[in-house]
Amino acid sequence: MAKALGASEVVATGSNEELIKSLGADVVVNYKKESLMDALKGKDFDIVFDTIGGTEHWDIAQAALKRGGTYLTIVGDGGNILLTVGKGIWRDTVGA
Repeated sequence: MAKALGASEVVATGSNEELIKSLGADVVVNYKKESLMDALKGKDFDIVFDTIGGTEHWDIAQAALKRGGTYLTIVGDGGNILLTVGKGIWRDTVGA
């Protein structure tokens, strides 16, 4: 969907790079072969969509997002829902 709207796509995968490329990804990063941080740091993305979660991926997203960029995740960091929501709000305001 993002590609249809003109976005470039970078996809991280641990397997089947060719399948991901055949689905339309512009760049595929195999995190089993190279560091996501090294591959994405300083890219100035408008949006990072995280389907893994955790503090390591948050750090990677911060290194890859442009100032004021959007971090979107479909997972929580675990634990108390109020703490998770609070962290999400903090992340949104700190990155702006």
